[in-house]
Amino acid sequence: MLQHLHIKNFALIAELEMDLASGFIVFSGETGAGKTIILNALNLVLGERASSELLRPGAEKLEVAAVFIGNGGQEIILKREVSSAGKSLARINGDIVTLQQLKNLGDQLVDLHGQHEHQSLLQTEKHLDFIDDFAGVKADRLAVADLFAELTARKNELTGFEERKKELEGKLDYLKFQLQEIRALNLKAGEDQELEREKAVLSNAGQLHQLAQGSQTALDEADALLRTVQLAEIADIDKDMQSEEQAFKEVLFTIEELKRSLGRYDAKIEFDPNRLEEIEERMAAISSLKRKHGEEIGGILAKQEQLSSEIEAVELGEDTLQDLRNSVKEKEAEYLKSAKKLSSARKAAAKKFEQEIVADLQLLAMNKTALQVYFAEGAPSVTGIDQVEFLISPNPGQPLLPLVKIASGGEISRIMLALKTILRKAEQAGTMIFDEIDNGIGGKTAIAVGEKLKGLAGVRQVICITHLPQIASKADQHFLVEKNVKAGHTEVLVNEVREKARQHEIARMLSGTVTETTLKHAAELLEVVSSH
Repeated sequence: MLQHLHIKNFALIAELEMDLASGFIVFSGETGAGKTIILNALNLVLGERASSELLRPGAEKLEVAAVFIGNGGQEIILKREVSSAGKSLARINGDIVTLQQLKNLGDQLVDLHGQHEHQSLLQTEKHLDFIDDFAGVKADRLAVADLFAELTARKNELTGFEERKKELEGKLDYLKFQLQEIRALNLKAGEDQELEREKAVLSNAGQLHQLAQGSQTALDEADALLRTVQLAEIADIDKDMQSEEQAFKEVLFTIEELKRSLGRYDAKIEFDPNRLEEIEERMAAISSLKRKHGEEIGGILAKQEQLSSEIEAVELGEDTLQDLRNSVKEKEAEYLKSAKKLSSARKAAAKKFEQEIVADLQLLAMNKTALQVYFAEGAPSVTGIDQVEFLISPNPGQPLLPLVKIASGGEISRIMLALKTILRKAEQAGTMIFDEIDNGIGGKTAIAVGEKLKGLAGVRQVICITHLPQIASKADQHFLVEKNVKAGHTEVLVNEVREKARQHEIARMLSGTVTETTLKHAAELLEVVSSH
């Protein structure tokens, strides 16, 4: 429950401290007195986005702090600060947290029902959420959502495979032609470079023959000249020259080897025009493939592997396609089984839901109202196979029609209150806040709504912003919101009213003016409440 609220430099509030009790708490005040400002400040500390426009004129920083008592009795302090520069800071028990962390905790502590929430009843897609909250099928709904996601993924995989298979089938003959064209050459890595070398040799056979013979002659002459070098005689006399003599012998040996190698090379040089033609034809074929598939033989070989895989995928695709279809059917059956189980749980809960809603509406001066939860089977979705809509008949003899078409504003308010009442067991928040839940009602209906809110406050703290004395008179704690103008500045003040002051406010709420008659009526309202 919300135990304490501190607001500083927020809009028209200079500084405000409030201690709140358990039970039923109301805020009242004339229209435009600033009741909404209190609600906005509470929204801010619960994690709503901030703006520097919320600052009181002339202030450097606004602060809102709320002290809650958790279900286990622990104290939880939420705080929000916003500077004039727009910088926002959120804290939980003194620790700086992200805005999302603050909002997550705020949602657990407070169920805030604003005027706009009435509109959720006018959104048919929300009706299923109400039934699921009442039925307590969160785990089943999550399971259905997970299965639907898996089913969707498998369907997408099947569709993608079918599209690829169809695309490949359309060009299967061309793929086979390309593969056969590559395979026919029986390429080997680096073959093009070897062909280039062999072509160069064959094309220059005559020149190479002359060069080889000339080189042999030069080496013969060099050998003859080198043998006049007398390093052996020098080494016989000066032993220090023996290493030089050995090196010289190796030079002579190398020259001999070179002459023999050149001789062998010269002997095998032969101009073969047929072989040259073969090489040129193969090089032309390889070049043609390079232009189609890549700059290097490695790229052509990679393309060969790709084509082979694509053709295999088409030829073996029927098996894969059938496997995927079977996988989709299996997951579809699993999803439908889970969705039907969820649907059965919803329909069973809907009967009890109808009974409890109608019973609560009877207490809210809608005792002739009939309400039915209408189920229709829809396309499989993340929420299952159910489409749900609330049908209502406000008066006897009228047919059940969609609530969104016939319910008045006052009826919507009361139906929402009845919903909140029967869903309170599912709610985790210890504090419920209603912003003008009494919109569009009055008289006996207002008394019934006040009693319902009072009853709801028996299990959790209920805070209500109201303009109806019938509701305000039921409160365990009553705050009056007023505007005060001082020295040309407007300020919102909030004070708890008791006894005479509270009677005075109830009297004002009855007719807008305080008279002996309205004071008497206010005393009667308060006396009736205290007698209960």
